Amino acid sequence: MRTSTVDSYKGLLETCVLDRTVMDKPVGLGDLGLSALTPMRVGEWLAQLQRDGLSASRTRQAYRVLSLAMDAAVRERLLTSNPCGRHHRLPRLPETEPTILTVADVERLVAHLRDGAGPRGKDRSGAQPIPPNPSLAVLVELLAYGGLRIGEARALRRRHVDLLRCRLVVAESLAEVDGKFSFGPTKNHQVREVPLPRGLLPDLSRHLDDRVAGSPDALVFTGRTGEPLHYTSVRRSFDAACRRVALAGVTPHSLRASCASWVAQADGVLEAARRLGHSRSSVTTRHYARPMAGGDAVVAERLDAARTGARETAIDPEAPSVWARSGHEGHITGPNELGRRDAPPR
Repeated sequence: MRTSTVDSYKGLLETCVLDRTVMDKPVGLGDLGLSALTPMRVGEWLAQLQRDGLSASRTRQAYRVLSLAMDAAVRERLLTSNPCGRHHRLPRLPETEPTILTVADVERLVAHLRDGAGPRGKDRSGAQPIPPNPSLAVLVELLAYGGLRIGEARALRRRHVDLLRCRLVVAESLAEVDGKFSFGPTKNHQVREVPLPRGLLPDLSRHLDDRVAGSPDALVFTGRTGEPLHYTSVRRSFDAACRRVALAGVTPHSLRASCASWVAQADGVLEAARRLGHSRSSVTTRHYARPMAGGDAVVAERLDAARTGARETAIDPEAPSVWARSGHEGHITGPNELGRRDAPPR
């Protein structure tokens, strides 16, 4: 279990499960013995959390931590059954849709970060100078075209970057708890290789030469004094850049979701799941990939072309199908087209 997960569980236990007070009245479960933790008592605690205004997400997390603790008690034969079990109805999480960017959106953001705001380094109003941030530009490119989680990108080391094969090895993740850095495995505890569009090589190679120490273990992205990159620092600069280029509601995670949508549109959900490191494609579909605007029309056009080609083949068996002649046999868009800067993927 990752250090950040352990710390998160501790925080939930302390603030939501064991010691919680509302109007000077204790509503936590810390003073109760195990025998008093009946399904009814757990239900009362759960209802009080919701009346107290705790978010649905936080409530569900607290309930899960309690349930895990009760599972341990059952294994140790301190309880005969888990009082959480399936006895309670948990609050539903609000439906949220990820913000999906186009390649043009990403390239506008990258150009802004790489070059600053305009030739004089000022915004459109001519106000304060905006210095270039080429390191953040490279980070944005890896998030958008590699589909990395922000913690995975911040944990990249020089040895994880293969410029010859144009690939990244995603092996670690970086988390912060109370300002302390913690390196650990990726979310699904798996190492994966991520091919990158070759158009990223110049920026990435320049960044490695100019900003990254020569040691194989050197972090690819660091703060000004060489320490691991703080997430708050990333967000501060990232959010400011998004405002400058009029991208509303965009977070670093939006870049990962956008990558999932591009790859799913081009090569299918299974390929998108593999790129993002999901063991199940249902996770990719539920939380990340979304249909691209106009994509259904493009699919219809190509199906029509395939149908026409099949008719031609029926007449002349030696003639290649339209689908094959167009280079789209087996997938909608070639995998190397992801991240092309002359046109968005379709």
